[in-house]
Amino acid sequence: MQMALQHAFGIRMRESATLKPHGADKGTYLSVNWGTKGGRPRTLPIENDYQRQVLDQAKKMVTGLNDSLMPKEINFEAWRNHYYYVCRQVGITRKNGITSHGLRHENFNKYYEKILGVASPVCGGDLSGVDSEKRRFVMQEIADRAGHVRKSISRKYLG
Repeated sequence: MQMALQHAFGIRMRESATLKPHGADKGTYLSVNWGTKGGRPRTLPIENDYQRQVLDQAKKMVTGLNDSLMPKEINFEAWRNHYYYVCRQVGITRKNGITSHGLRHENFNKYYEKILGVASPVCGGDLSGVDSEKRRFVMQEIADRAGHVRKSISRKYLG
């Protein structure tokens, strides 16, 4: 479920583990307040049925309204170790060229293509016909969605 949330919303592993789905679901947007980098909360629009389905499924997996996907009896460090252990067991490793953080990259690249109508540079897109002002806007939007202050961080995801 954590990976599904990462894929659907482009959130980090820590954010998906500590997300309280009932409290985060604001109807038309997801409020990401727990486990954020630098403690900076953000909101992410719920834009499609896939995102809604993933969030609803996450809500079914927790018993209390203030519960996260991480078991109460385990601290974050132990849960993180377990998460990456499970990833390794199924071959999701940097050594194999696959990381769960790649789901975040995929989310941002799909959004980029949806808005600009062309694949991002890292996905082989040709920017020659893209309006530079619109591209700058999308790069900032992705930086905001990613929870970063600097627009330049978008290049790490998009090329």
